[in-house]
Amino acid sequence: MNENKLKSLTEALTELASAERYEAELILKADPDTVIAQTVAAVRRSFALDIEKLLTEMGFLDPTTPEKCRQSAEAGT
Repeated sequence: MNENKLKSLTEALTELASAERYEAELILKADPDTVIAQTVAAVRRSFALDIEKLLTEMGFLDPTTPEKCRQSAEAGT
């Protein structure tokens, strides 16, 4: 794997993780008892979509892969 691409990927993932952690900390400071359960899933989905988009843009992921996975899941295969 190209060392520059790998370095860029590592930096981008680190930046994404840092942003997600900051958002989670703000949520926890707001009202942890009512917000945690609702936001954990949203943060995970958001982070996964950001990673998927990043990997696709950097050429590590075929842009049709998510659609193929969805179709496979719907077909039960």
